[in-house]
Amino acid sequence: MVKQIIVSVNSAMECIYKLPLALKKFIVFVKKSDNIRIIGELRRHRAEGREITWHWKMHVIPQALKLEREVNPHIAILGESGSGKSNACMALLKHLTGRGANFAVLDTADEYIGISKLLGAKVYNCAHSGINIFELDGMSHREKASDLVTMLTRHFKLGQYQASVLNRCLRYMYDNNSMWPALSMASLMSVIAIFRKNADARESAALQTLRDRFNMIYSSSVSDSIDFCTVLSGNSVFAMSGLHTNESQAIFMEGFLRKLYTTMLESRKTPKNTFYVVIEEAQKIGESEILGRIVSEGRKYGIGIIAIAQGSKRLERDVRVNSSVFMSLYQREPEELNYISNFIAGGNEGHRFIEVKKALRSLKKHHAVVLSHGLREPVIVKFPIADRGNDNAEYRISEYARNGISRGALLRKLYAHKIYYNESSSAIDCMVHEGRLGSHLVENCGDFDGTWYISNHRNSARHDILVALISKRLTEKGVSNKIYNGPNGPDIIARVNGENVAYEYETGSKSRAEVITTLSRRKETYRTIIVVASPQAANKYVQSEGVRLLTESEFFS
Repeated sequence: MVKQIIVSVNSAMECIYKLPLALKKFIVFVKKSDNIRIIGELRRHRAEGREITWHWKMHVIPQALKLEREVNPHIAILGESGSGKSNACMALLKHLTGRGANFAVLDTADEYIGISKLLGAKVYNCAHSGINIFELDGMSHREKASDLVTMLTRHFKLGQYQASVLNRCLRYMYDNNSMWPALSMASLMSVIAIFRKNADARESAALQTLRDRFNMIYSSSVSDSIDFCTVLSGNSVFAMSGLHTNESQAIFMEGFLRKLYTTMLESRKTPKNTFYVVIEEAQKIGESEILGRIVSEGRKYGIGIIAIAQGSKRLERDVRVNSSVFMSLYQREPEELNYISNFIAGGNEGHRFIEVKKALRSLKKHHAVVLSHGLREPVIVKFPIADRGNDNAEYRISEYARNGISRGALLRKLYAHKIYYNESSSAIDCMVHEGRLGSHLVENCGDFDGTWYISNHRNSARHDILVALISKRLTEKGVSNKIYNGPNGPDIIARVNGENVAYEYETGSKSRAEVITTLSRRKETYRTIIVVASPQAANKYVQSEGVRLLTESEFFS
């Protein structure tokens, strides 16, 4: 029996040995299934006595696309929704990381979370950890204020007078930064409130407009910025779906790029492509000068941009022009189809433009027409279907615990993503130990008793978990309410019998004087204030007109 197996193996090896060289190469290539394969090339043809024509020559033996030959690291990926842009980018990242490069993905739809484990990437939930756009980053107060005015004016379409008022607010905030523990959107909103007290009618209207616009991104702003050097030395996925507005996502992207640019200029120049930034839905940034600077200067520092968009017209011009690799997946919109075909073909000699246009209109999913400096002519490539990997436990925990969640509910939600008990418990304990997840044992609160977690707490974990539970109990009773939990308002605003009622939760950390000041400020706006207090805080309150005091057990009974 053993002899027969040996004979069979030897016969098989002999057969492979006798195959033609081309077929041997094909077998070796197929084994490397993660390669981005070139399956066709635009060829020039001139028959005797006839004019030059162009046609697509499909390869019997696919070749691998080699990005190492490119003159710069920038890549543009275009294509309609569902054509496979994200899959193509994942294949590129796998290729690049295999050659020693690091990356950061600005992921607007959380599509890269699954592959984070496979590529050794850390996942950041941008709803509560990310970039603080108010950090100076080596600029003077005047320079930083001007920089922020330029960015915010563009994204919020502010008028000239509104921009001027914003500049004065920012200058005041930076000149008096000792008033706030850390500069953030909350600091700017406080300055706007200060300015409104002494503003005339015109300025007051402008300040109200600024307040209304910035409220769109206030809930998703952060005061603590991640360590950018850590980002540059590893792989990261910034999950941005928690930033619910286009303005929030665009400002996060541009804030990230501005920090990248200042960090880049402080680095040593290198001929090696060491770090790539993937920008999903890059059209959201618009015509950003900072993106143009990185694309123009990044090659000298080993920084590459991979810009992904549905259309080319709204993509930053410098990205289109300076990308060494320009990829287009399936296109059918006539204007886009004509523009991209003309860009790739570079003319219509011998119906060259027509051939490219035909190819773009008939591409299958996960196929693209590629124009590259490293190749003589445009080619058609096929991308492997990326292994999305298992879900990321830490990301899911931070997402589900955003507004507070019990341990049992959290474990059940993770189980639905095939993240089982041992892995879930380990990830929860690790995040609590590192301070990335708040934890509190709730007692004397009826059905809510047990361990609860919260991932984006602005105050103590205990405070924000109890605020979330008060909101849940009000909802259970049919009371419409909203968690505010900001510096200029109550913890919860509820609507009772057509009247706004302020709910405050107190842990006992405030002094009696601070308690009195807080209640006096609330009485200016609300006729009824309900204070839910921990046992340690109850003795600091005195029943007064318009204020009702309840202990935790009384409220939840």
